[in-house]
Amino acid sequence: MTLAIQISVFLAFLVWFIYLIKRLKFFQLEGIRSIYLVFAFLLKVIIGTGLWALYTYHYTDRANADIYKYFDDGLHLFNQLKGKPLLAAKWFFGFENQEITEILKGTMNWSREYNFGVLNDNRTMIRFNFLVNYLSFGFIHLHTLFINFLSFVGLIALYKVVNKQLTLPKSALLFALFLIPSALLWGSGILKEGFLLFSLGIFVYGFFNWLDEFSTKNNLLLFIGTGLMLIIKPYVFLSIIPFAIAAAITKRLSVKPLLAYLGVVLIGFAIIVVVQLLGIFDLFDLLQQKQTAFYNVAMMNEAGSVISAPPIQTPLMAIFAIPEVLTTVLFRPFITEINSILYALAAAENLLLLGLITLMIFFFKHPTRKQLNFAFFALFFTLILGTLIGWTTPILGAVVRYKVPFLPFIFSLIFSCIDFNKINHKFNLSIR
Repeated sequence: MTLAIQISVFLAFLVWFIYLIKRLKFFQLEGIRSIYLVFAFLLKVIIGTGLWALYTYHYTDRANADIYKYFDDGLHLFNQLKGKPLLAAKWFFGFENQEITEILKGTMNWSREYNFGVLNDNRTMIRFNFLVNYLSFGFIHLHTLFINFLSFVGLIALYKVVNKQLTLPKSALLFALFLIPSALLWGSGILKEGFLLFSLGIFVYGFFNWLDEFSTKNNLLLFIGTGLMLIIKPYVFLSIIPFAIAAAITKRLSVKPLLAYLGVVLIGFAIIVVVQLLGIFDLFDLLQQKQTAFYNVAMMNEAGSVISAPPIQTPLMAIFAIPEVLTTVLFRPFITEINSILYALAAAENLLLLGLITLMIFFFKHPTRKQLNFAFFALFFTLILGTLIGWTTPILGAVVRYKVPFLPFIFSLIFSCIDFNKINHKFNLSIR
């Protein structure tokens, strides 16, 4: 396929996606003109293309650039399986034979050294790129376009849920969902974060609709969201599912939200400790192994963003480490640690988060009783996922990416707890 045809296909899909955003009911947001959503989508595509340029012309080690890891393996498999539909189907759905094994030897990331008994989510992204190659024939920018449309769908779904569950200015919600620097950057490339935002959005949208109405549609959305999260980032699903249970208990059994959420945390932690004492499964040993594996990978790749992470071999050590690891995940890199444009963006985002927390303290607006369920859902999901990331990830560059899933939740929550009416009155502003 010639470059001209590839560009034509790209432009055709771009126009089609813009048409869907402007016309489909799903993309119609109350109080938001569709043109703003088109701009938000185009911004994601531009940022995703910029990320491609960054890893093509600045960080030129293609073998260690994540956008190329999954793209190159997907293209290799497409070229090897082209014209072999039955063999391609067997490979795609997890069946292997000698011929498939030989083909897989040509990949770099289909298998990985450290799995820890969980699903290899690299394979999900490789399969995604393999499928898109049937339309792109190796034109990487079409892959960027597709992953951005998927992540955009997930963000629209999250917007609908947050807008229904919390009260905050539309401009603040648009920022929290579409303009947070880390989420915008890492959620716009051919990376797991983009696919994860799609999966997370579908899950949360399906779940909270399911709480309001038990229907086939909501059951299907919940099932799809669960399946997608399990194949892209299982630990994110494990971080969110306890609080989905707490949200259901609060909604269906009319239990006080704080009691339900704290109860789920305490019961879950007790089960983990009992299982460990019985010798059935040692979660903290597994987490320590993962932390050690990160150190090993950082040493092999001479990563420049290695940080000190506290030991977490025992439940008590893990608990004492929580303040330190949450500080790292939420507020690092500090401005004193800036050594690149990417770190500068992350540090500015962290300063903004700290500033908004300060603003919330001085102009606090308590969530209503109706809003408390989702407010606790967002808070506890952020804290637990942040803790897991901090416990296991001693590489600051990876921390910046891994926290992308909870950023829309924590920013939306903070915005909803700021009394903008008081701010408008005090400083003669018109934030709405």
